[in-house]
Amino acid sequence: MHVIDRREALKSLGVGTVSAWFGGLTLSSSSLAQAHTGNSTAKPFPLRDVRLLESEFSAAQARNARYLSDLDADRLLHNFRVNAGLEPKAPVYGGWESQEPWVDIRCHGHTLGHYLSACSMHYAATGDETFKARVDYVVAELAECQKAGKTGLVCAFPDGAEQLERSLRGEEFAGVPWYTMHKVYAGLRDAHVLANSELALEVLVGLSDWAWRVTEPLSDAQMQRLLDREHGGMNEILADVHVLTNDPKYLRLAERFSHRALLDPL
Repeated sequence: MHVIDRREALKSLGVGTVSAWFGGLTLSSSSLAQAHTGNSTAKPFPLRDVRLLESEFSAAQARNARYLSDLDADRLLHNFRVNAGLEPKAPVYGGWESQEPWVDIRCHGHTLGHYLSACSMHYAATGDETFKARVDYVVAELAECQKAGKTGLVCAFPDGAEQLERSLRGEEFAGVPWYTMHKVYAGLRDAHVLANSELALEVLVGLSDWAWRVTEPLSDAQMQRLLDREHGGMNEILADVHVLTNDPKYLRLAERFSHRALLDPL
């Protein structure tokens, strides 16, 4: 059996198709690869080609949709707007998104990333335009935050970029900032791939360029020491950005975010 690699899998997907899980990797479509089908016998297919019949599965899908519909995007966006110097439109949610008692976990904003991915997936799986509208609203808000922030970074941490900066300097830091940022990156990728948002790709590229700039001064050895502490799925998402843009610098950055102590023994 021929096992397809990430690039082959990405090339096998057409314009406007979707992410799927294949061999533990996220497979994203690329407009650059629309004419390529590869030689693989195994082909991923888009979520839009599957509709659930009445069953326990469609019931679970409906429950999930109701939950997503109950969430207030402006509350999830609260800290992003604060960090960009913008007035928030709604009070922040409690729990992991609040200052206390979760401040030391530093995963503020990851819920928005998951929400953006979930709404994008539901739109792709059902064609429900209300979820497309939710995706477009969140992406537009993040684009506004990115423009106001002027660095390319959009984040919801209560102390802004401080923990990311401490990580980059090789200092002790709190929580899981890179894990959290990966969720925001992934939400933007899914908004582009699954919900056809071109603006999401623009914001994603800006966020990836920020990561390139702040890590460029670090040697490979310094990057590995950073990864010894925490890195989330940054290599995965940056590999996807490389495929979506065909820019080799994002592949290089994905390689630099790959933790050799973990991957080399595999």
